[in-house]
Amino acid sequence: MIIIRDKPGQLCNRLWSYSFFIAYGLENDVKVYVPNFKEYESLFENLDKFPKIRFQLSNNRLLEKSIRFCALTIYLFQKIKLGFIFRIFDIHFPHRNVLNNPFFQEKSIVFINSWKHQKDVDAIVKHKSAILDLFTPKKEFRDKPNALIAELRLRYDILVGVHIRRGDYLNFKDGIYYYEDNVYQKYMMRISNQLAGKRVGFFVSSNSTINYSEYEGLQVHQLEDAKGIEDLYALSMCDYIMGPPSTFSMWASFYGSVPLKILYSENTQFVINDFSIIRYQNCFENGKKLE
Repeated sequence: MIIIRDKPGQLCNRLWSYSFFIAYGLENDVKVYVPNFKEYESLFENLDKFPKIRFQLSNNRLLEKSIRFCALTIYLFQKIKLGFIFRIFDIHFPHRNVLNNPFFQEKSIVFINSWKHQKDVDAIVKHKSAILDLFTPKKEFRDKPNALIAELRLRYDILVGVHIRRGDYLNFKDGIYYYEDNVYQKYMMRISNQLAGKRVGFFVSSNSTINYSEYEGLQVHQLEDAKGIEDLYALSMCDYIMGPPSTFSMWASFYGSVPLKILYSENTQFVINDFSIIRYQNCFENGKKLE
């Protein structure tokens, strides 16, 4: 069994981080236990789809907490050199011959720091449909996005999703990806001009309030009182997505197979052909990688 022991960041960091190892488990028929997804489990409807991929080992809350406590205790014992039953693969997991590694076979529990470890990109590409099925939002979180996108499809030929990341991006990397409204308005006008002759609408996903007056000349729409999962799902139904570097927009591109353009600065240059679907985290189908 693989136990994923870390909880990197917010929802999409964890979706990406855990999915590589879930795909590895599906490919190699290995059990995978993901104990640190508790605050997001209620968002998804198929987390129990695969018997060997477990987000909880018991329906009894007290028993589940006890299992997690025991797992943590074993891990800590190993770290302080008191454990002699289990081994942590900390550097080069997964790799092609891991199941042929005799230590892996003998020691049935392996603790993984999913964010820092080498990723099995072949497995996530192969098992993409299973990953997307596993992380399908519940109907209650799909209904509002479905209704809005269906309405917008009647009004526009092309729907562009714009991820306006504020909040934590004010301080992340000294705010280099924190763009003001005029920057996004410039980018939106650029893509609108490149799609001249088409009715272009914009769906905006943001963790802050949008001032519509800053987007004059553009058809801009948002979900009212949207939860993050609803914004994420709506982005995945657009024709194009653009925004600053973020696992959020990358997951939307991956989930919906939507071409994405990363805006690395306030002066990023692009044409429509620069948009490309995310193949796996940080890697586009056109062969380019996140800078």
